[in-house]
Amino acid sequence: MSFNRKLLAATAAVALALPAAVMAEEQTAQSEITGEIVGACTISATNIDFGQKSAAEVGNVFTQQSAITVNCSQNLPYKVYAEISPSVEMRAPAAQGGGTSTETKPVTQNSIALGEKGTVALFSDSNATAAFPHDVSSALVRNGTGSPETIDVYAKWTMPATISNGSFGRYKVSVANKIVF
Repeated sequence: MSFNRKLLAATAAVALALPAAVMAEEQTAQSEITGEIVGACTISATNIDFGQKSAAEVGNVFTQQSAITVNCSQNLPYKVYAEISPSVEMRAPAAQGGGTSTETKPVTQNSIALGEKGTVALFSDSNATAAFPHDVSSALVRNGTGSPETIDVYAKWTMPATISNGSFGRYKVSVANKIVF
């Protein structure tokens, strides 16, 4: 028995002699390091004005060019499209009272039917063969250069085949030129 007591006493002496660090508990607290590099874009667009056309030009097609200017941070991916509003401002000639009204017209992707005033459509090319993107799923996809970039937009106005009393007057269609980045 004295051997066991001597062993027990020796073990206790060693345990008491160990440094405090060996017997300490350890706990961990997580932390995070975060940061973000943000890009920026600006967008502007020029108006399109077909001017005045005479009734003698019935059935003709007219094309005008506009531009969307985008300035995005270098290498920042972005998407651009143009959304035509179905709400059209119509102004009657003075002989018909000269009043202004707002009418809702059907929009189909990149074009709007103006009834007796014809049809207006947006295109990416001067030949009016490639429809200009009309929503984010069909948008032009580009990367920013850090400098202003010009994107050409072409509008085509197809005048009606025949002129009626309601054909005369001015119309104004709003286009929301949008950028997603």
